[in-house]
Amino acid sequence: MTVSPAPAPHRYADHPGPWLSAHRGGMGIAPENTARAFTQALDLGLRHLETDVRVTADGVPLAFHDRTLDRVTELRGPVAARTWDELSRTRVLGQEPLLRLDELLGGFPESLVSIDIKEAQAVRPVIEAVRRTQAADRVCVAGGWDAWLQAAHEACGVTTALGWRALTHFLTATRAGVRPALRPRQGARFVHVSLDYGPAQIMRSPRLAERVVSMATALGLGVVAWTVNDVETADRLRAAGVAGVITDRPDLLAGRH
Repeated sequence: MTVSPAPAPHRYADHPGPWLSAHRGGMGIAPENTARAFTQALDLGLRHLETDVRVTADGVPLAFHDRTLDRVTELRGPVAARTWDELSRTRVLGQEPLLRLDELLGGFPESLVSIDIKEAQAVRPVIEAVRRTQAADRVCVAGGWDAWLQAAHEACGVTTALGWRALTHFLTATRAGVRPALRPRQGARFVHVSLDYGPAQIMRSPRLAERVVSMATALGLGVVAWTVNDVETADRLRAAGVAGVITDRPDLLAGRH
């Protein structure tokens, strides 16, 4: 009788919690989504990093949050209106160069990276960057519609969080105290929940946070709470059983995960 080998562990999905993730590299301690921010987070002992992706006019995926360049660079207008050659010369907050997604994945090979995809045109460039850097087993994709995240999982084997539609259904049912009628898509292992979701600010309520964790666990999902910037809240959420906490201030929370 032939015994099929056990599936290889997925470094991101199977990493034991509770863990701490640096939001945009730790935007409270360095210019966001830059090599400096990610390096400082790792120097503080974190292994998990979080970023977002926007795509340039010539299809280069960047570690960048906003649709436009206005807030954090001297340029104006959409990221998608500029080529990488143009953007490679600008600086975040006048200090640090923009970072391509492949530079992040390839330059920090031991890190576990959560990527918010943000827009449909980013799906294919994210897949290609993950493949190029052979990073699939240490990446989770989130922050997009379910079909986008599923496409990335099927194409390159990344794990995923619930997409926007499934997440809304899950949290609406959970807040009402009703078991979600939800069958997570293949590859989905996490629920990313904002501290301030909905009128009830669901993760700020100890009772509701524990319910979220319980309902997610029943579906085989881990809860990741964002954005948590104080020790008291982080400790309470960890006690409630979250898989991870995303923070702007890894300097305050490092050493407690």
